[in-house]
Amino acid sequence: MGYRPKPFRILDLEFDDPELEGLEVKMRSVSVKEQISLDAGTLTNAQLIDLMADRMVSWNVLDDNGIVMPIVRDSLVELGFDFAGDILRAWRRAIVGIKLDLGKESSNGDNLMEESMPMESL
Repeated sequence: MGYRPKPFRILDLEFDDPELEGLEVKMRSVSVKEQISLDAGTLTNAQLIDLMADRMVSWNVLDDNGIVMPIVRDSLVELGFDFAGDILRAWRRAIVGIKLDLGKESSNGDNLMEESMPMESL
């Protein structure tokens, strides 16, 4: 009897740029091999666009006629470089589990445990 791993997670991307308000993109996570290539920066731009297109599940990006663009490589290469970069950065954050609101409720260390620990020798 063996173990079958779950399929790649579907990630809801989060964007920090207010100009991207309303943009919805869902992408699948990557394999360990792909993550190593992403981290090492060994993918060419063409390989990176191919990987993004392959891993994209859905988006609400509209063309000039107000129609949702198909999720294909050609759509990605038609986008502005900055916009594609925003999607890439959000995807990379989602892959490693970094949330945009991480730390917003931080106490800035005001209630650290060390402050309540006695400091005299035992």
